[in-house]
Amino acid sequence: MARDLTIHKAKVPGLGFKPQSACIESPIGWANRRAGGHVTLPGPARRKAHRVAWEDHHQRPIPAGMFILHRCDNPPCIRADHLLLGTARDNAVDRMLKNRGGDRSGEKNGRAKLTWAIVRDVRAQAKAGKVNRMKMGRELGVTATAILKIIKGETWQEQA
Repeated sequence: MARDLTIHKAKVPGLGFKPQSACIESPIGWANRRAGGHVTLPGPARRKAHRVAWEDHHQRPIPAGMFILHRCDNPPCIRADHLLLGTARDNAVDRMLKNRGGDRSGEKNGRAKLTWAIVRDVRAQAKAGKVNRMKMGRELGVTATAILKIIKGETWQEQA
């Protein structure tokens, strides 16, 4: 079921939209492009460059538990108008609105015990009336409830 994110977008302007201006990438301290740059400042620890840039621009610390989101989806970017203060939920909503994060359903889930071929076979056997959920679950290493949910289409939903 698709989530309606309109209300959340209205609460946090800038979610789901990419800026038109060019990024300014931090020239220092790269661990890798995903992690973003790190800078060493006076104090006990290294800090992420985009967080330092946000604090410098706004002249205040980032509130506890808050994130700095990249409107541009470019972790090395430190351009102030590309950075947005938000919550963990804002970050997740932004990721969904921009179709990032990938599909982790079915076989693409690293914890999946079944394959699409097995799931289709389970459904075919159920349609033919040849399913003992307990026995099938034991054979496949899943619970009888998991088999029932597969049969009902509550899990392992075919992608359109």
